[in-house]
Amino acid sequence: MSKERIKFSMKPVSQRILTAIYSAGTITTKSLAEVLSDIPQASLYRYVRDLIKVGALEVVSEEQKRGGFERTVKLAKAPEGSIDEIDTALMCIKGSFTRYFEKDSADPYKDLLTISGVHLVLSDEEFSSLLAQINKLIEANMNKEMNKNRKNRELYIISAPVEERV
Repeated sequence: MSKERIKFSMKPVSQRILTAIYSAGTITTKSLAEVLSDIPQASLYRYVRDLIKVGALEVVSEEQKRGGFERTVKLAKAPEGSIDEIDTALMCIKGSFTRYFEKDSADPYKDLLTISGVHLVLSDEEFSSLLAQINKLIEANMNKEMNKNRKNRELYIISAPVEERV
């Protein structure tokens, strides 16, 4: 099911649907159709049905409306430690960026928006030590009082396996 979920979730329309649902938390299919009004309603409902089928969405409630059903949906919780969990986490990060760039006031330079990556060659012990150092830096900066000079910020650290380089 994981490969099917990932394959279907990576389709551009699916991505837009999942991002909109992440932004809303829970949403009715009718409201989703209003948010994504450029997607034909029949296609949208078909995508939602398929996203439920592959386990990317969960039905919160169903209510009978005019001979049909109005569903309220949310992102499905993925099994811990699975590729689906990683997919869901990345979708949530994408949702944060999407919401940020939808604002008229979005200014990535002023807001110090950054993304970077680096290739490291470390033993498990060295990598664990590096993560412990990063955690100490983060802990030293957590729980600061909000004031006029501070902003809420999200910091994500992602470690991914890398194939051997030749």
